[in-house]
Amino acid sequence: MIASPTSSPSSMPYSTSPDSRTITYSSQNNNTDNMVRSSSAEPAKSSKRKGTRSVSTLTPSQLARKRANDREAQRAIRARTKEHIDRLERELEDLKSKQSRDQTVQELLRRNQALEEELMRLKENMGVSMTSSPYSAPGTALSVS
Repeated sequence: MIASPTSSPSSMPYSTSPDSRTITYSSQNNNTDNMVRSSSAEPAKSSKRKGTRSVSTLTPSQLARKRANDREAQRAIRARTKEHIDRLERELEDLKSKQSRDQTVQELLRRNQALEEELMRLKENMGVSMTSSPYSAPGTALSVS
């Protein structure tokens, strides 16, 4: 929670100065003093970026270079995002196609099973006994009883 300038320090866990460089932490316990952390008094934490400069301190040529660099970075981000979306769309189409093929195979397997069951019933009705499987070697005759 960020303290507003009109808030009292006792109601907020901390407050900020108008220039946002100093943060004052107030304790809920009245026995301890307020701690003040200033960005200039505290040693810099190991950050990956060096201090960023304000745009207002850049020379016109530096500002132009920064803006060109920012445009290029944004273009690259848009290109990567577009490639990622294209890749995901291709993957989605592949998965839909595979699902369709899988459904077709399942339908064919069900149809094949139904036809095999129908064949067995018809042969039983005709009095033909099945001594070999329908997938036996060619030339193997079924015995008739």
